[in-house]
Amino acid sequence: MPDVVELLADLGGVARRGSILAALDRAALDRAVRAGTVVRAGRGLYCLPEVDDAARVAGLLGGVVSHTSAALHHGWGVKTLPERPHVSVSRGRRLGARGRAGHVHRAELRRHEVDDGVTTPARTLLDCLRQLPFDEALAVADSALRESGCHQLLRDVADRARGPGSRNVRAVAEQATGLAANPFESVLRAICLTVPGLVVRPQVTIGDGDFHARADLVDERLRIVCEAPSHSPKC
Repeated sequence: MPDVVELLADLGGVARRGSILAALDRAALDRAVRAGTVVRAGRGLYCLPEVDDAARVAGLLGGVVSHTSAALHHGWGVKTLPERPHVSVSRGRRLGARGRAGHVHRAELRRHEVDDGVTTPARTLLDCLRQLPFDEALAVADSALRESGCHQLLRDVADRARGPGSRNVRAVAEQATGLAANPFESVLRAICLTVPGLVVRPQVTIGDGDFHARADLVDERLRIVCEAPSHSPKC
């Protein structure tokens, strides 16, 4: 059985209380919070300490939390936790050695694209889907739909995307689904999309007689089941 830190890492760095308690007992979660290995990020929301550190680094650099760090702030899981927080700063801002504290992105953000020092959900989706590799972007988009139910927002972001990377935004938005259970499953589905003739659906119930189970990904025509266990997606 994983500990709370391992479980949160598997869930993309951030998770709701219900998701954690489905795998671990309440006492383990409470101990992790008291020890500081897990941070309460909001009502019913928990994250790893490095996720919670993004606001401090953004303040140091005079920028805003963005990209996958903003996705984590919004409660969305990611494929890989950033080693340093992602921060967007003005193109003219000089950072010097301080810039090493974060992954720095240069952007002139509009007032409506920032809320309390973090890029808004719409801007966060645009940045992630435009700039991340397809599998990482799909993990963010799937999680956004799963946790926030923002289907219309995602459609609007895709429809309004222009310029470099806009094709990537629309490609990810087309494949995104809130049915994906976690980032590992999203990454596995991204791999499946590259296999000619393989058409999988997430979270399908399969069975034979008295046996029934819910599989991560299923191609019902080819009768292929793909499972995405922690750290090692496989078919």
